[in-house]
Amino acid sequence: MAITESMYIKKMKGENLISGKGQALDLGCGMGTDSLALAQIGYEVDAVDSHADRIRALEEQKNKLTIHVVQADIRDFNIEQEKYSVIICNNVLSFLKSKDELFAMIRKVSNGLAPQGVLYFTVFGPRDEWANNKEMSFIDYDSILTFLNDLPLKIYHRSTEEGYGKKMDGGIKYWHIHRFFCIKK
Repeated sequence: MAITESMYIKKMKGENLISGKGQALDLGCGMGTDSLALAQIGYEVDAVDSHADRIRALEEQKNKLTIHVVQADIRDFNIEQEKYSVIICNNVLSFLKSKDELFAMIRKVSNGLAPQGVLYFTVFGPRDEWANNKEMSFIDYDSILTFLNDLPLKIYHRSTEEGYGKKMDGGIKYWHIHRFFCIKK
């Protein structure tokens, strides 16, 4: 089975940040692209999403890969302390309703990383097309940086990107995304 790797998983592999040993967590896994890629590398993956159709799609694709698929709200999923070597939160955290919820989830995820574990996450910035949606969180870059300074994480790479791109449904929108690679100290 040919599995597509996202650019951030390619970056982690290319820079020897991930080994394929241990446990990985894909929060807001969607259709499971990252879960499948991490499992193919050798990780035992916990894949969490609240949408039943996405969970079914991943169940159908995982074959014999070691992926534990969980239908749950990411806020309700129990993240054990220092369990995961890799945690991915791609385009999911901004769907939390407040900045406080978003920061609490980043703290929870940080606590779930094993020492030297890698965290990749994205948050939407205030110029994102969806920024008027009061059911979501949009965070300015400096607020994230300030918050991360209080966590046991070293920022390995960070970027901000803006521009038109595809949504999951194939439509186009204007994205304003802050991306972070962090390593647990």
